[in-house]
Amino acid sequence: MYIGGTQKMAEYIKKNLRFPKEALLNSVRGLCVIRFVVDENGRVSDAVLFKGIPDCKECNDEALRVVKSFPDWIPAEKNQKKVKSVLHLPIRFESR
Repeated sequence: MYIGGTQKMAEYIKKNLRFPKEALLNSVRGLCVIRFVVDENGRVSDAVLFKGIPDCKECNDEALRVVKSFPDWIPAEKNQKKVKSVLHLPIRFESR
């Protein structure tokens, strides 16, 4: 779980996501889904693009960069033991 919950994670993404200039100029819209692991210590690792915006490598790279920059999370638990978990996070790009 992201420390502070979903709202704090959304705030982090909003603060740190940089909409690529080329995407703004071309009115790119779309959804990137990043797959990543939160390990037993809460560290984010193994982030990869699971689904990207077909014509916007810059958006895909930016979504991946933001997920890789996350601070530590609260690790998942199973049977009162901290375990690795795999998550999929959608990040939407919409020009304003």
